[in-house]
Amino acid sequence: MDAMSTESGDMLWQHALPMAGNAADWLGDPGLLTDDVRRSCDDPLVLSVLHDGRARLPANVHAALPGAFSREGWQREISMRAGEMLVVHARTFAPAETIAAHDWLESLGTSPLGHALAKLGDAARVDMQYCDSTLITGDLAPPAECDGWSRRSLFEFDGLPLMLFEHFTAALLQRARLRA
Repeated sequence: MDAMSTESGDMLWQHALPMAGNAADWLGDPGLLTDDVRRSCDDPLVLSVLHDGRARLPANVHAALPGAFSREGWQREISMRAGEMLVVHARTFAPAETIAAHDWLESLGTSPLGHALAKLGDAARVDMQYCDSTLITGDLAPPAECDGWSRRSLFEFDGLPLMLFEHFTAALLQRARLRA
């Protein structure tokens, strides 16, 4: 699905990276993000949980999940800050069926989602799409500080979906991505 409906209309999620350079490196690499952010920023990285719990999935998220899954589910919202600067804001959504099979998701706390998914043998990022963060409105809108690009990823494990929205700040996207 290339377009996602929001409270203000449709916004286009693109499969092709609409930029080059450091921004494309951050957004296009499906590898573990948190460790690279930690290495690439001068200040210590702090991951904070803003929301973690059962919730009704937004209609636009539900519509983008493959299969006929419940609108009831789980949502986790986090921020990553390097010192005082927000670098990434993310929201994860999973329908009730995914949570029933993988209740460990509800106990992630401040642990990075990517690390937990990497430990699963059959977890796979099956789709990545991109959108200018400033175009996102409604219940998926990132904080105003996220003035760069957003990435929407669909993961599947055990045949069950999980959707992750990551909103990047322009300040992070301008930095070179340092890997291990």
